[in-house]
Amino acid sequence: MVGRCVANAVHFRFWCAVEITFLMRFNILLSLVVVFAFYPANICFAVGARYVLKASFENVRSIRSIEFTASFENTVRLDIPSKGISSVRVNKGTLRYYQSGDFFRVEVELHNEDGSQINTYISTFDGKKNQQFSKEQEILEFKKTPIHSNPNLFSNPVVSAYMWLLGYDHAIGGSETPAIVSEIKNLKLWKRCFVDAKIVGGVVKQGIPITVVDFSNRKIDSTMRVWFANDSQFFPIHWRVSSKETEEISNDCKIEKFLRLKSDGQSFYIPTIVRMVSNSPTCRIHSVVTIDESTLFVNRTIEQDHFTIPETLAKIVTDIDEIENPFGGNPTSTPVLFRFSLTIIGLIMIIVALFRLFYAKTR
Repeated sequence: MVGRCVANAVHFRFWCAVEITFLMRFNILLSLVVVFAFYPANICFAVGARYVLKASFENVRSIRSIEFTASFENTVRLDIPSKGISSVRVNKGTLRYYQSGDFFRVEVELHNEDGSQINTYISTFDGKKNQQFSKEQEILEFKKTPIHSNPNLFSNPVVSAYMWLLGYDHAIGGSETPAIVSEIKNLKLWKRCFVDAKIVGGVVKQGIPITVVDFSNRKIDSTMRVWFANDSQFFPIHWRVSSKETEEISNDCKIEKFLRLKSDGQSFYIPTIVRMVSNSPTCRIHSVVTIDESTLFVNRTIEQDHFTIPETLAKIVTDIDEIENPFGGNPTSTPVLFRFSLTIIGLIMIIVALFRLFYAKTR
């Protein structure tokens, strides 16, 4: 009898422990469900921000080279009531893009509204110097550092999807960052951008689950909101820049179509139709860029001489570095001296001309 009582007591304690363990786990599970249901942003930020960075970065990390042809249409509306100016201008054209590592070549053909060609501009970097060539005017300029912060001359659809990333770098002092594919592959830039990232929640658009992330911009007092497609390696399908105070939208970019590609066993996504709107108090620019998918090639070998423009094609060749720094030495100080020297020479020439004119009249 005693042994049976002891056995029953042990059995009772065992099942009590099991029940307590079950209830504890159930309560923990219930608590997690409640937290996920009512505080998704907190959980996502604690667990998912790092994953969003890593997964989204894979979309550009796998790109060693890329080439495509795209068509674009830009509508520029200018309104300045105080000066009686109100106009609408439409630019159409073709963009051909080639990039291999840090090397790139951009060819832009501008067309009239009737489709006739106006001019062709080419911008390249061969690892040593940046070149820019006007085909019709036969003018070639070159410089060691980027001639423009946007060497693409017009919106590059692949880079446009990540301009929120480059825009952040511009705002914190990297104004010389060129808007090219090799720059959006800079992992340090991504990590610096995600330091201030805040996941504000998730939405479903057209059946696509999306994670919404805000990137606070301290320098220009604005917020960059980016929508990442969860099931597409968190590819950024929409981004927007707005004022923190007024919430007025200054830039908005939507990826209307993107393509899944695979190379070296890695999958990644490339935008093929991009729509951008840029607003200011006096100007509104609406751009649509469409890649011809039959011309899109990734990680295919591109000949290196394709990234250099022969000087023999131009009638006028200008070394911008030589103009900005004709005496060599410190490039930040000599241009000032050079401009001062030109001013003195110009004044002397004006004085001589006036003296000769005065002397001729008095004879």
